[in-house]
Amino acid sequence: MHCKFKLQMRHVLVLAKQMRSLCKTINQMTNNTKLLALATDFPHSVLRLNS
Repeated sequence: MHCKFKLQMRHVLVLAKQMRSLCKTINQMTNNTKLLALATDFPHSVLRLNS
């Protein structure tokens, strides 16, 4: 019983670690898309400023 519980705890910890790295990846991806959006929007805003 005790052994099983320990194993489950370790499993939960591993899952939590995986979730955290997944969240990190998602955050990086959203940051990248934000940067992409800024980069694609940049020429337009420059044109707007110049006109």
